[in-house]
Amino acid sequence: MKKQIFLLLLLFITSLFTIGCQLCDYGLLLPNNPSPTPEEYFTFDEETRTITSYDNGTGDGNPYGDDIVIPPTINGIPVEHIGHKAFDSSGLYTWIRSVVLPDTITTIGSYACINNDLHLLTIPDSVISIGSYAFYGNSLTVITIPDSINFIDEYVFGGNPLKSITIGADVDIYSGQSIGYYKEGTYPSFEYEYVGFKSFYDANGREAGTYKLINMKWIKM
Repeated sequence: MKKQIFLLLLLFITSLFTIGCQLCDYGLLLPNNPSPTPEEYFTFDEETRTITSYDNGTGDGNPYGDDIVIPPTINGIPVEHIGHKAFDSSGLYTWIRSVVLPDTITTIGSYACINNDLHLLTIPDSVISIGSYAFYGNSLTVITIPDSINFIDEYVFGGNPLKSITIGADVDIYSGQSIGYYKEGTYPSFEYEYVGFKSFYDANGREAGTYKLINMKWIKM
Protein backbone atom coordinates (compact mmCIF):
# COMPACT_ATOMS: atom_id res chain seq x y z
CA MET A 1 0.00 0.00 0.00
CA LYS A 2 2.79 2.42 0.94
CA LYS A 3 4.56 1.57 -2.29
CA GLN A 4 1.43 2.36 -4.30
CA ILE A 5 1.00 5.70 -2.54
CA PHE A 6 4.65 6.54 -3.18
CA LEU A 7 4.31 5.70 -6.88
CA LEU A 8 1.15 7.81 -7.18
CA LEU A 9 2.88 10.73 -5.46
CA LEU A 10 5.89 10.39 -7.74
CA LEU A 11 3.63 10.32 -10.79
CA PHE A 12 1.82 13.46 -9.56
CA ILE A 13 5.08 15.37 -9.03
CA THR A 14 6.38 14.28 -12.43
CA SER A 15 3.14 15.49 -14.06
CA LEU A 16 3.43 18.89 -12.38
CA PHE A 17 7.02 19.21 -13.57
CA THR A 18 6.05 18.28 -17.12
CA ILE A 19 3.17 20.76 -17.18
CA GLY A 20 5.44 23.46 -15.78
CA CYS A 21 8.00 22.85 -18.51
CA GLN A 22 5.30 23.01 -21.17
CA LEU A 23 4.03 26.29 -19.76
CA CYS A 24 7.56 27.67 -19.90
CA ASP A 25 7.85 26.49 -23.50
CA TYR A 26 4.68 28.32 -24.45
CA GLY A 27 5.54 31.52 -22.61
CA LEU A 28 3.09 31.18 -19.73
CA LEU A 29 5.76 30.99 -17.05
CA LEU A 30 9.09 32.72 -16.66
CA PRO A 31 12.05 31.69 -14.51
CA ASN A 32 12.16 33.26 -11.03
CA ASN A 33 15.18 35.33 -12.05
CA PRO A 34 15.07 35.68 -15.82
CA SER A 35 18.24 36.99 -17.43
CA PRO A 36 18.06 40.27 -19.39
CA THR A 37 17.76 39.94 -23.14
CA PRO A 38 21.13 40.72 -24.83
CA GLU A 39 21.60 44.45 -25.37
CA GLU A 40 22.52 43.95 -29.02
CA TYR A 41 18.97 42.77 -29.78
CA PHE A 42 17.67 46.31 -29.24
CA THR A 43 18.04 49.45 -31.31
CA PHE A 44 18.59 52.12 -28.69
CA ASP A 45 18.66 55.89 -29.09
CA GLU A 46 21.15 56.97 -26.45
CA GLU A 47 20.24 60.65 -26.71
CA THR A 48 16.55 60.12 -25.96
CA ARG A 49 17.15 56.90 -23.97
CA THR A 50 14.54 55.14 -26.07
CA ILE A 51 14.30 51.59 -27.43
CA THR A 52 13.11 52.06 -30.99
CA SER A 53 13.12 48.48 -32.31
CA TYR A 54 13.97 44.85 -31.53
CA ASP A 55 15.63 42.04 -33.49
CA ASN A 56 16.41 38.69 -31.87
CA GLY A 57 19.39 38.27 -34.17
CA THR A 58 18.35 34.88 -35.52
CA GLY A 59 17.14 36.08 -38.89
CA ASP A 60 14.18 33.72 -38.75
CA GLY A 61 10.97 33.37 -36.76
CA ASN A 62 10.64 31.63 -33.43
CA PRO A 63 7.40 29.59 -33.61
CA TYR A 64 6.94 29.84 -29.85
CA GLY A 65 7.68 33.55 -29.62
CA ASP A 66 10.32 35.43 -27.66
CA ASP A 67 10.44 36.11 -23.92
CA ILE A 68 11.93 39.57 -23.55
CA VAL A 69 13.48 40.95 -20.38
CA ILE A 70 14.46 44.53 -21.13
CA PRO A 71 17.74 45.47 -19.40
CA PRO A 72 17.74 48.59 -17.18
CA THR A 73 20.72 49.99 -19.07
CA ILE A 74 22.15 49.67 -22.58
CA ASN A 75 25.76 50.70 -23.08
CA GLY A 76 25.65 51.97 -19.51
CA ILE A 77 22.79 54.40 -20.24
CA PRO A 78 19.41 53.98 -18.46
CA VAL A 79 16.56 52.73 -20.63
CA GLU A 80 13.70 55.15 -19.96
CA HIS A 81 11.31 54.89 -22.90
CA ILE A 82 9.80 52.26 -25.20
CA GLY A 83 9.30 53.92 -28.56
CA HIS A 84 6.44 54.02 -31.03
CA LYS A 85 6.01 50.57 -32.64
CA ALA A 86 9.23 49.34 -31.00
CA PHE A 87 7.88 45.77 -30.79
CA ASP A 88 5.18 45.93 -33.45
CA SER A 89 4.96 42.35 -34.76
CA SER A 90 4.60 43.49 -38.37
CA GLY A 91 8.22 44.62 -38.29
CA LEU A 92 9.65 41.62 -36.42
CA TYR A 93 10.90 38.19 -37.45
CA THR A 94 9.19 36.62 -34.46
CA TRP A 95 6.27 36.92 -32.06
CA ILE A 96 6.72 38.23 -28.54
CA ARG A 97 5.05 36.16 -25.82
CA SER A 98 6.22 37.94 -22.66
CA VAL A 99 7.82 41.25 -21.69
CA VAL A 100 9.34 42.28 -18.38
CA LEU A 101 10.06 46.01 -18.11
CA PRO A 102 12.73 47.40 -15.75
CA ASP A 103 11.90 50.10 -13.19
CA THR A 104 13.81 52.64 -15.27
CA ILE A 105 11.01 52.83 -17.85
CA THR A 106 8.74 55.89 -17.58
CA THR A 107 6.83 55.91 -20.88
CA ILE A 108 5.58 53.33 -23.37
CA GLY A 109 4.83 54.63 -26.86
CA SER A 110 1.74 54.07 -28.96
CA TYR A 111 1.54 50.74 -30.82
CA ALA A 112 4.63 49.64 -28.86
CA CYS A 113 3.73 45.94 -28.74
CA ILE A 114 0.67 45.68 -30.95
CA ASN A 115 -0.47 42.37 -32.46
CA ASN A 116 1.94 39.99 -30.77
CA ASP A 117 1.11 36.98 -28.60
CA LEU A 118 1.77 38.38 -25.14
CA HIS A 119 0.67 36.10 -22.32
CA LEU A 120 2.68 37.87 -19.62
CA LEU A 121 3.36 41.56 -19.12
CA THR A 122 5.07 43.18 -16.14
CA ILE A 123 4.65 46.96 -15.86
CA PRO A 124 6.69 48.64 -13.10
CA ASP A 125 5.50 51.53 -10.91
CA SER A 126 7.94 53.82 -12.71
CA VAL A 127 5.70 53.92 -15.81
CA ILE A 128 3.55 57.08 -15.91
CA SER A 129 2.29 57.02 -19.50
CA ILE A 130 1.19 54.35 -22.01
CA GLY A 131 0.31 55.34 -25.58
CA SER A 132 -2.76 54.25 -27.53
CA TYR A 133 -2.87 50.69 -28.92
CA ALA A 134 0.35 49.87 -27.02
CA PHE A 135 -0.70 46.29 -26.16
CA TYR A 136 -3.61 45.85 -28.53
CA GLY A 137 -4.26 42.43 -30.07
CA ASN A 138 -2.38 40.12 -27.71
CA SER A 139 -3.27 37.14 -25.48
CA LEU A 140 -3.24 38.76 -22.04
CA THR A 141 -5.72 37.31 -19.56
CA VAL A 142 -4.38 39.05 -16.44
CA ILE A 143 -3.04 42.59 -16.09
CA THR A 144 -1.86 44.68 -13.16
CA ILE A 145 -1.87 48.40 -13.81
CA PRO A 146 0.48 50.21 -11.42
CA ASP A 147 -0.72 53.11 -9.28
CA SER A 148 1.53 55.43 -11.29
CA ILE A 149 -0.89 55.17 -14.23
CA ASN A 150 -3.86 57.54 -13.99
CA PHE A 151 -5.03 57.43 -17.61
CA ILE A 152 -5.63 54.52 -20.00
CA ASP A 153 -5.66 55.75 -23.58
CA GLU A 154 -7.60 54.46 -26.58
CA TYR A 155 -7.33 50.68 -27.16
CA VAL A 156 -4.23 50.34 -24.92
CA PHE A 157 -5.29 46.86 -23.77
CA GLY A 158 -8.01 46.30 -26.37
CA GLY A 159 -8.23 43.03 -28.26
CA ASN A 160 -7.08 40.92 -25.28
CA PRO A 161 -9.06 38.13 -23.55
CA LEU A 162 -8.63 39.80 -20.15
CA LYS A 163 -10.33 38.08 -17.21
CA SER A 164 -8.57 39.76 -14.29
CA ILE A 165 -7.67 43.44 -13.95
CA THR A 166 -5.88 44.95 -10.95
CA ILE A 167 -6.08 48.73 -11.01
CA GLY A 168 -5.67 51.76 -8.77
CA ALA A 169 -8.34 54.27 -7.77
CA ASP A 170 -9.73 57.08 -9.95
CA VAL A 171 -8.04 55.98 -13.18
CA ASP A 172 -9.46 57.83 -16.19
CA ILE A 173 -10.24 55.29 -18.93
CA TYR A 174 -10.59 56.78 -22.41
CA SER A 175 -13.41 54.53 -23.64
CA GLY A 176 -15.05 51.15 -23.29
CA GLN A 177 -12.65 49.81 -25.91
CA SER A 178 -9.53 50.81 -23.96
CA ILE A 179 -9.53 47.73 -21.77
CA GLY A 180 -11.78 44.70 -21.33
CA TYR A 181 -12.48 41.13 -22.39
CA TYR A 182 -12.34 40.30 -26.11
CA LYS A 183 -12.74 37.00 -27.90
CA GLU A 184 -12.54 36.63 -31.66
CA GLY A 185 -15.45 35.16 -33.53
CA THR A 186 -15.24 31.90 -35.42
CA TYR A 187 -16.53 30.67 -38.76
CA PRO A 188 -19.15 31.07 -40.12
CA SER A 189 -20.59 34.03 -38.19
CA PHE A 190 -17.33 35.55 -36.92
CA GLU A 191 -19.31 37.28 -34.18
CA TYR A 192 -16.94 38.37 -31.45
CA GLU A 193 -17.51 38.73 -27.71
CA TYR A 194 -16.55 41.89 -25.88
CA VAL A 195 -17.14 43.10 -22.32
CA GLY A 196 -15.70 46.54 -21.71
CA PHE A 197 -14.30 47.36 -18.29
CA LYS A 198 -14.85 51.13 -18.12
CA SER A 199 -18.60 51.15 -17.34
CA PHE A 200 -18.24 48.58 -14.54
CA TYR A 201 -15.26 50.42 -13.06
CA ASP A 202 -17.00 53.80 -13.20
CA ALA A 203 -20.20 52.37 -11.75
CA ASN A 204 -18.17 50.99 -8.86
CA GLY A 205 -16.90 54.45 -8.01
CA ARG A 206 -13.52 53.83 -9.65
CA GLU A 207 -12.39 51.93 -6.60
CA ALA A 208 -8.94 50.37 -6.50
CA GLY A 209 -8.70 46.60 -6.44
CA THR A 210 -8.87 43.46 -8.51
CA TYR A 211 -11.82 42.96 -10.83
CA LYS A 212 -12.59 39.58 -12.39
CA LEU A 213 -14.83 38.60 -15.27
CA ILE A 214 -17.59 36.37 -13.88
CA ASN A 215 -20.57 35.39 -16.04
CA MET A 216 -19.57 38.10 -18.52
CA LYS A 217 -19.62 40.83 -15.87
CA TRP A 218 -16.73 42.56 -14.12
CA ILE A 219 -16.94 41.95 -10.37
CA LYS A 220 -14.71 43.59 -7.76
CA MET A 221 -13.13 40.97 -5.54
